[in-house]
Amino acid sequence: MKLDEHLVYKFFVAFSRMEYALKRAGFAQVARHGGAEPAWDAFIASIESRWAELGSRDFTEARDYLLRSPPRRQVLRNSTLDWEETPHRANETEAGFIVRCVKRIRNNLFHGGKFPSPVGPVAPPERDTQLLKHSLVIMHFVLKLNERVKFFFEETV
Repeated sequence: MKLDEHLVYKFFVAFSRMEYALKRAGFAQVARHGGAEPAWDAFIASIESRWAELGSRDFTEARDYLLRSPPRRQVLRNSTLDWEETPHRANETEAGFIVRCVKRIRNNLFHGGKFPSPVGPVAPPERDTQLLKHSLVIMHFVLKLNERVKFFFEETV
């Protein structure tokens, strides 16, 4: 994987701080294994009414990129790794879809799903760079929609 290590680090730190802030701000739920995990759906519901406020050029560019070219999901078909598109779910809001894309980008990167074989190159490295950069922009802007989450995110700096 040919990615800027600083960008990868920046993304992981921001995503980790985001999950910490969500839980500290009360957006926490019990995970399948019994631990605590961020309640992303509750957070998304809390920012839905203000989503349209995020009209800056940077945010719009990042949002439009993820709407046009969402990250794919790694699947196992007949014992072979493959990729499938990330469709916009029925009744899923734009905010829900965009945040789900950011989470998928994190999962793909963190769980090592970006390797080339056996199904060939996943995407050119430039695409991975764009996905990371746009995800950082999205996280930066959604923090502005919930002061409590923003407070705990900034507390960790």
